[in-house]
Amino acid sequence: MNSLKQKYKKNENIVLREIAENNILLFIGRKSSDQNSIFTLNATAVMLWKMIEKNFSVEDMINSFIKEFQVEYQIAHDDIINLLNELKNINGIIQIKGD
Repeated sequence: MNSLKQKYKKNENIVLREIAENNILLFIGRKSSDQNSIFTLNATAVMLWKMIEKNFSVEDMINSFIKEFQVEYQIAHDDIINLLNELKNINGIIQIKGD
C-alpha cells in the first residue's frame, strides 16, 4: 500500500509531449521494446504527472485532486493510487527512497 508521505520521480527516459491535442508519454531510451511504447494520458493523468515532476507527496496529490475536482477524499485517494500504480507498471515513475 502507498504511504501518504511517499513521493515519486518520473523515469528519466520518458517525456510528456502534446501531439495533435493528445498528451503522450514517449520513451526516449535505447531499448527497442521501450521505443515502441506510447501511452496517452487524459487531463487527470497529466495533472498527476506534473505533480510528480514538482515532487508532490501522495497526500499533496490527493488534496490537490479534492480541491480541483471537488470530490470526496476516498474518490481522490483511489484515483491517485490507481494512476500511480498504472505509471509504476509501465516503469513511468520510480519511488523515491527514504520518503
